[in-house]
Amino acid sequence: MAIIGLVQYLDEQGVVTMSGPDRDVDFGAMPDGAGVPDEMIVFTPYGGPMSDPKLGYDTPTFQVRARGPSTGDAITPRSRCKAIYNALHGLTNVELPDGTWVVSVFGLQSEPAWLERDANQRVHYVQNYQMEIRSITEHRE
Repeated sequence: MAIIGLVQYLDEQGVVTMSGPDRDVDFGAMPDGAGVPDEMIVFTPYGGPMSDPKLGYDTPTFQVRARGPSTGDAITPRSRCKAIYNALHGLTNVELPDGTWVVSVFGLQSEPAWLERDANQRVHYVQNYQMEIRSITEHRE
């Protein structure tokens, strides 16, 4: 799954932490509850345009959501989104740790967008991306 490889790449770059006691990343929905840190980054894939049935390239899209501390600080989650943007926007011709070949990644917005301040006063920012990856299958070359 390309999104996991992309997060592994960001972990190697020191932008997110995928494992251990300082883990600050998850997939899908923003986790909440006991034991979950306030400051989190969530990567949510949401499809992409139709792929060519013969050419082995896919164009998945995903959203990055950053949640800040319960102090209401909006600078931290925005800065985290911007750091991810700086690491991904324009990334080309890279093999991810999971073996996925990335042709390109680009942000669909040039700045993080304010999403909300939740019931615990944590500010959320989001940013959307599109990537082109090599995807050879039985029917595609």
